[in-house]
Amino acid sequence: MSRRRKALAVLFLISIPFLVSMSFEGYTYRYGLQYVGFPSYYVRGSGIACPGIFRAYYQLEEGDGVKFFSTYFPPENDSERFNDPNVVILEFSKNAQSKEFTKAGDFSILFLSRDESDEFLDTHYRLKAIYKGETLRWISFNITHSINYDPDNSSVCVDYANSYRVYEIEATRCWQVLIGWLKPILRWYLRAHLGDVPKPYHW
Repeated sequence: MSRRRKALAVLFLISIPFLVSMSFEGYTYRYGLQYVGFPSYYVRGSGIACPGIFRAYYQLEEGDGVKFFSTYFPPENDSERFNDPNVVILEFSKNAQSKEFTKAGDFSILFLSRDESDEFLDTHYRLKAIYKGETLRWISFNITHSINYDPDNSSVCVDYANSYRVYEIEATRCWQVLIGWLKPILRWYLRAHLGDVPKPYHW
């Protein structure tokens, strides 16, 4: 075999893992969470999901709290541990009191809501999800509170924090499977995506 053919054969063998990984479809997601009230703090996260093949998640909290984990061939019930955006919608849908689905061109918008009350607080859950075609692209999920008593005529003082979280989701061909076993590189890749995390907002 000539040198050229040997070089082509080696190149082909090296490219096999890349070509195989590119045959998988998955998504990456960026996550932001802001607590406003008592306590107040901000969390950012970045994840990769290639369902049934590979998952990874990196999270950075104020005060330098860090979470980082990954796994090949994850079980189906392991999505919540990786802060998967689809799980947020699935879990909220089970107890939503109202659901609204609208279309705007290529995009579809899902609204979910629920309200709860106790002796001193009303709690309001609001979720908005945007799909392009059938692909989830964005989620905003807010949990806010309002007091249901007159603080001027009561000795009760209730502490609470409103939470505002957002996910941005993008499709991927799962090339990240190739670097999954290189933990330092995978960690760097996920951390680098934190710079693009959107700031949660109130709506």
